[in-house]
Amino acid sequence: MKKNILALLAITVLLTFGMSITNPTAFQSSNELSDDITPNAEVNPGGQLTLPLEEFVESLNPLYSGETYDWIILERMFESLVTPNPYDPTNPQSYVGMLAKDWSREILEDQDVYVPDLDETQNLNVTVWNITLYEDYKWQDGETLTAEDVAFSYNFIYYTIVTGATDTWRGTIEVPDWIKCEVLDATHVEVYFNTTGYINSLLGLRTPYVFPQHIFSKASNWVDGASGTYNTWYEPQWSITAENVCNWIADSTADTPILTGSGPWIITEWNAESALLSDTFVFERNPNYYFSALDEDGNVIHDWETPSMETIDPYGPYLDKLVFNVITEESKEVASLKEGEIDMATLLGSYIPEVAAKGYTINSTPDFGHQEMYFECNQTLSGLWWTDEVVFRQAAGWAIDKEQIVSEVFQGYATPLDTFLSDLFSVWSWEDDAPYHMYAGNPSKGRDMILAKYGVENGGNVSYNASESQYLQCGGEPLSAEITVTNTPLNLQITSIIVNGLQTMGIKVTVNAMSWTSVINNLLADNYQLMRMGWGLSPEPFFIIDLAIGMSAGDVDWQNDTYDEYAIQMGNAPTYEDAVQYANKAMEIFFYEQPFVPLYSTQTISAHMKEDWEGVLSPLGASIMNTWTYRKAYHAPEEEEEEEEAGMPWLPIVGASVASAVVAGAIVWLVLRRRRPAE
Repeated sequence: MKKNILALLAITVLLTFGMSITNPTAFQSSNELSDDITPNAEVNPGGQLTLPLEEFVESLNPLYSGETYDWIILERMFESLVTPNPYDPTNPQSYVGMLAKDWSREILEDQDVYVPDLDETQNLNVTVWNITLYEDYKWQDGETLTAEDVAFSYNFIYYTIVTGATDTWRGTIEVPDWIKCEVLDATHVEVYFNTTGYINSLLGLRTPYVFPQHIFSKASNWVDGASGTYNTWYEPQWSITAENVCNWIADSTADTPILTGSGPWIITEWNAESALLSDTFVFERNPNYYFSALDEDGNVIHDWETPSMETIDPYGPYLDKLVFNVITEESKEVASLKEGEIDMATLLGSYIPEVAAKGYTINSTPDFGHQEMYFECNQTLSGLWWTDEVVFRQAAGWAIDKEQIVSEVFQGYATPLDTFLSDLFSVWSWEDDAPYHMYAGNPSKGRDMILAKYGVENGGNVSYNASESQYLQCGGEPLSAEITVTNTPLNLQITSIIVNGLQTMGIKVTVNAMSWTSVINNLLADNYQLMRMGWGLSPEPFFIIDLAIGMSAGDVDWQNDTYDEYAIQMGNAPTYEDAVQYANKAMEIFFYEQPFVPLYSTQTISAHMKEDWEGVLSPLGASIMNTWTYRKAYHAPEEEEEEEEAGMPWLPIVGASVASAVVAGAIVWLVLRRRRPAE
């Protein structure tokens, strides 16, 4: 799909490792925050962390972009009110405040509510989020962030949606049915939603980012020479349109006011005329950051604290610079890591032996995202009569060997899926409740299913004669389809397994490989028949709702009223427990309908040189390259060599040998303790 992280937004899973590690003492896996995190200690401030970015950015427009790689950059500057707790990410009740110091949910039933755009009072059942901001929180330009900015952000986001300029934020506003914001004072705002649903109201609190009103409301910051100041979505009162806002791209200098946020990092440069062409992005520490750990001279003013479930210390960063280098091929990323050009990397399981042999620490954690094969279910758009027939989609699920993808492509560092939420999502997942699994490829079963429903012997129009053709026939022509994929070695390897399964079943498949940008454009234009795609998900179950509003809107053009009803009831359920029940019912419908074929959920494997870094965190579902590491990491102090005492040169050598043996033994124990089969 679009890897859209904005409209999407437990822990019982254990890891299964599918290969032997040639250097086990260098390997560490984790399904929680790393056991290795730095204890409370004095830090070594300053310096630079250099990381890979695995695709070029698309626009860097915070009002339009829904692309993962854009938001890896944008999230360094822009912040939300709350964020998932890295210790307990699937539980909304353990959110961590970012801009919000405090928040509470109030349900008002049979309430007279003034609706500004209608200029009338209506009797409604509403949820009100009462939000308290930190005092004297600053934007990166030094202006104070206030409740007016929060109210503006909801209003401005809605403006881009209601005008049809973008669908990126639709789930943020339309699903919880935002009504208005009421600013009480500089640090207090009430946000009204026309829902009493637990999940829907969380969606309205969790997903919006907060933008600077003093910058985003000026037309000239979006279009050169434009005039006017934005007022409200129903009376904008400026000379530009929402389309102008959404068409803005970061195509000149990194010093654009649009990229002014409140976060810990300020973007200072990229190395091309347009950000879209740049392969390097440089950030500097924000001296005005509310939770800054260093003063203007780089001295530590907030000691490093060990995070815990109860207290997530937000202070940082301790570094001066953060740099992203665009590296689009896995082999080049690994080579760059080994050459010391980047400090951390994500990698495939096949690279673990060579990276571990170089002394890098390997960390693995389950990933919240999923990968799948799409069908364009609209027969007119796909040009295929069978993509909207459930039997064909179920048959494809049987035909594709998901276990082969996991073992051959990822060396066991992935989990096959028949639904789109793995066990990592705990109570929201239905994967283990499924009555059967389609993990091991069984093309003949898929072919038999098609012939049982559509075979000429049963009154249909599909025939099969293995002696004449390997493909199923319809009207004298083989059943055929084109699959659109990203032109990378990894995707082509996965696609070859998909194609083999489908062709063995009897569907002739051709591969159309192209750039990631072209794949996205074809998806948005409904210009495909089959497509290899993936989603990066947030840990909350918002994706279940997104399918109800997204699929029928054009992603795969699948519509199921029963699924939609359960997803809607999930959002509207008044309690957490009720929401879980409806979520499971929706997932059951998905399993039998297979509007797309889930393939696998990966484990994120990361590598870094542990002796060079302290404060590296590994939250569940994320690589070590995450927002908490960017806040907390710092260069490990260089160890001073002890002078040998005269006449006793053997003592330091013996001591070092014993210490090495103890450390090696401890790390091996960690490996064995974690290498348990999945439950």
